[in-house]
Amino acid sequence: MTLIFLLLILQLVELNSALRDQQEVRGKLGQNVSLGCIGPRDAEIKLFTWTKNSSRRDYVYFYRKDRQYPSYQDDSVRGRVHLREASAMKDGDFSVVLLNLSMTDAGTYVCRIVTQNPGGADGEFQSFVHLSVSGEGPSRTNGSTAS
Repeated sequence: MTLIFLLLILQLVELNSALRDQQEVRGKLGQNVSLGCIGPRDAEIKLFTWTKNSSRRDYVYFYRKDRQYPSYQDDSVRGRVHLREASAMKDGDFSVVLLNLSMTDAGTYVCRIVTQNPGGADGEFQSFVHLSVSGEGPSRTNGSTAS
């Protein structure tokens, strides 16, 4: 029981440290924003993902086996996310651009990179970005509304 408690505390400390180091990005409705993620250079990438609000299922971006998988993207962002520079991953830049911001895009994004090390063991890197979205919503036309 003590070992489980100790492991839980270590995970909370790690999460707290990661969240304290998260980037803050602000954008306005309709703008494009870059979510920055600098990771390992010249590493063999096994898996590279961006997710929102710690969900490991709602992918914002999914890359595996030397290709991206747009079909894995959550419907709310499909077609609105791309790598900032496709060739930059080898230099350690795993940043993405989110196009045409909406209010529902606000939240915390996690960049996760799993690498294959030359010795055979996997390495893992995570980076957190908190996105705030401001601005007015679409203008409404004057007129009657149905009750």
